[in-house]
Amino acid sequence: MFTLFLIFILTSIIFWLLFLKSPTTTKTISAWRWLLFGWGGLISVTVLTPIVFDRMFIDVTTIFYCMLWIAIFCISDEIFFRYKKNNVIITKPNDIHEYFVITCLYIATCTGFAYLLMVKGFDILQMAINDPYALGTVRDNLVFGERATFEPIAVFLATAGLPAAGLHAIKCIEKNKKLKPIILFPLVSYLLIYVFNAGRQGFLISGLTFMILIFCAMQIHNFHYKYKHHIRYLGVCATITFLIYYTIIVNFRTVGDVGHFDWKIQHQNDIYKCDIDLDFLNSVYKYGNIGNIFVEFIYYFSPQLYGLSHIFPHDFREFGFGAVQFPYVARRLMPFIGHDIVTEIEDEIENVFYADGMFHHFFRTAVDNTIQDYGKIGGLLYMTLLGAMCGLVRYQTIYKKDMTSVFLISLCCCGAFFTIIYSPFAELGFGFPLIWILLTKIYLTMCKRTK
Repeated sequence: MFTLFLIFILTSIIFWLLFLKSPTTTKTISAWRWLLFGWGGLISVTVLTPIVFDRMFIDVTTIFYCMLWIAIFCISDEIFFRYKKNNVIITKPNDIHEYFVITCLYIATCTGFAYLLMVKGFDILQMAINDPYALGTVRDNLVFGERATFEPIAVFLATAGLPAAGLHAIKCIEKNKKLKPIILFPLVSYLLIYVFNAGRQGFLISGLTFMILIFCAMQIHNFHYKYKHHIRYLGVCATITFLIYYTIIVNFRTVGDVGHFDWKIQHQNDIYKCDIDLDFLNSVYKYGNIGNIFVEFIYYFSPQLYGLSHIFPHDFREFGFGAVQFPYVARRLMPFIGHDIVTEIEDEIENVFYADGMFHHFFRTAVDNTIQDYGKIGGLLYMTLLGAMCGLVRYQTIYKKDMTSVFLISLCCCGAFFTIIYSPFAELGFGFPLIWILLTKIYLTMCKRTK
C-alpha cells in the first residue's frame, strides 16, 4: 500500500503544479497540461511499480523519443494558442439554433439507444445478472463475435449522447439554470455501449470530459453559477456509481473460468513474463475485492512503457496512415484498400512479442499508435499538427466562448490524457463524439453572422 500512497502523492503534486497553482481557465483547458499530467502519473507508476519484468526493459532511446513526442505537442499547442490571427468578431448564433442541434443529438441518441437496448440489451443484462462471470463471454461475443449484435450505425447514433449531454449542460450553466435530470439519459445511452462491452474507457472519457467542460463553462460563462452544490452532488454520485461498476468489472469480467483473482494474477505473470512483489499483494489482499482494484491498476499501467520500448526498434513493413488510430473507419474501407492493414500490423507486433515468449495484447501508449500509422518521424509531425489544432480550439474557447468550442476543447484535453493508454482516436467512444461535435460546429458556424 505504501507504493500506491507514493504514486498518489506524486500525481497529486503534478496536478497541483499544473492546475491548482494560480488556477486559471486557460490552465484548465490546456491540452498539453492534461498530457503532462497523464504522463506524469504513468511515469510514477512505471518507476514505483512492484512488478518486475524479466524480458522487457526500458531503453534510453525510447525515453528520449517519448520526451520529444510530448514536447512537440506541448510547444505546438502553446504557440498556436498565443498566435492571434485577426480581430474579426463573430456573433453567437441564436439560442434557437443551439437548442435545435441539441434536440437533433437527443433524437439520434434515442434511436441508437432503442436499438441497442431492445434488440440485444435485455438478454445481455439478464445473462450478466444471473452469472456475473459471464461478463467476459458477453464481451467476447460483442467484440469478437457476431457483428450484427452491434450495428455500426446504432453505435454511432448512441455515441451522440455524450455531446448531447455536454452541450445541454453548458447551456444550463450559461443560463444559470439547474442541470436537468434528462441530461442523464444521453449519458446512459452513451455508456450503455461500454456496459454491454463490459468495458471501462467510456466512463473515463465521459467523466473527464464532463468535469473539464463544467469547470470551463462556469469560468467563462457564469462564474457565479448558483447551482454549484448540485453539481458537486451529481459528481459524488457519478464517482460512486463508477467505482461500483469498476469493482464488478475487475472482480468478475476477466478472472477466467475458475472465478478468482489469483488466477488472473498468475495469468498476467505468465503472459508478460513478470513477477509482482508478494509484500505488496499481502498489503492489498486484506481489503478484499477493493484491494483487487489496486492490483488491477498496477498491472494495467505498469507494462505500458516496457512494451513500447520492446516494440520500438521494430521497423514496420507498411504504415497504417491512420488505419491504426481509426480502425472502425479502416474496416469499412477495406474493400477499397484491398487488404486488412490493421490486422497485418497487429500480426507483426504479435510476432515480435511471441518470439520472446510473451503476449502482445496490452496497451503501449499512443506513441506506439502514431509510429504504426506514420513512422517515427511522421509521428512527430502528426503530434505537431494535433498540438496546433488544440491550441487553436483553446483560443476559440477563451475568446469566442461558443458552446461547441467548450465541448471540443474538453474532449481534446481528455484525449491528451488518454494517450497514456492508446490513441484516443482508436476508441469509438472518443472518435464518434468528435465527429458529432465537428458536424455541430460546422452547422452553428454557418448560422453565425460575421460583422
